[in-house]
Amino acid sequence: MAFAESLQIGKKAEQTAENYFIQHNLNYVNVTNNRDYQKIDVDFIVDGKYYEVKQNLHEAIKGHQGQFFWIEISIDDKQGWWQLNKTDYFFFVGDKRHIIIENNNYFKNLINDFIENGDHSEYGLNRFDYKKDQRYNRWVTAKCMRVYLSQLHKTEVNLKHIVRRRKVAS
Repeated sequence: MAFAESLQIGKKAEQTAENYFIQHNLNYVNVTNNRDYQKIDVDFIVDGKYYEVKQNLHEAIKGHQGQFFWIEISIDDKQGWWQLNKTDYFFFVGDKRHIIIENNNYFKNLINDFIENGDHSEYGLNRFDYKKDQRYNRWVTAKCMRVYLSQLHKTEVNLKHIVRRRKVAS
């Protein structure tokens, strides 16, 4: 995917999160253009907590069926956003629903265990996907791992589902 296209998708996801914050009367600051926050993968400060927004909630078409999000493990030979983030919450945006996950020690340990010990086969719950992406004016390969919501429902992960409702015309 070209960088400009990826940027547009990200901006749309950030707008979705911002609308959610406004709708729920949350105090927030958009820090997406602040270089210091970009380095630690933070998009918003909400009531003093760091939030990272990802257009990253998908319905699986290939492999294991169900909803999942990707954890970016690496970009070529560099660390991906999973290792670099210093966020308190992830806000994963999808087409029909979104989720907010607290990035606490329990969640971090669970994801790291999935990276080390998960089923990474084609139909596995923690399948590795390799995505070509244009970043920094060159093409890179991002190694991502799927995390299915069904895995998280059986755990103590602090996860909140947000279902998009269509507005009814008056």
